[in-house]
Amino acid sequence: MTVSTRVTPPDALDPRIKSIGRYVANIQAKMEANRQGAGEGLMLNMQGYVAEATGDNIFIVKDGVLHTPHPACGILKGITRGTVIEIAHDWDIPVVEDWLTLHDVYTADEVFLTGTAAEIIPMIELDHRPIGDGKPGELTEKIIGEFRQRVREDGVRIGVHAR
Repeated sequence: MTVSTRVTPPDALDPRIKSIGRYVANIQAKMEANRQGAGEGLMLNMQGYVAEATGDNIFIVKDGVLHTPHPACGILKGITRGTVIEIAHDWDIPVVEDWLTLHDVYTADEVFLTGTAAEIIPMIELDHRPIGDGKPGELTEKIIGEFRQRVREDGVRIGVHAR
């Protein structure tokens, strides 16, 4: 679900600094989502653009193009996010770091989240609306497989190429 708690603005606290100060908003957002029966919360920035989930980055797939929030939206540029971008580049899939709205997420063909703990997980619903056909998408499944293969082959490489 989309939560009312906003991400900490990057001019207040640089998102590259992993600190409890930055994560207070994320913890509050996770609690808000859980109180509503949702397993995860999607957070917007102060301008109302999609930023990230409470502990994960977000990607949408629309017409074969990967879109993910621009770092200036206040996101943490995660290692898993960077690996997904690397996979997309290796496969000649266009990646756009963009200013995304909720409408972009609602109308996406596929959506998935990335994070160190979660790795890559499909998002099949947001705010009681199905994403695409309400099932994990084909590109999402392929990226999950490639990510797992790369981790098995050379887990160190993932951290080296992180953005």
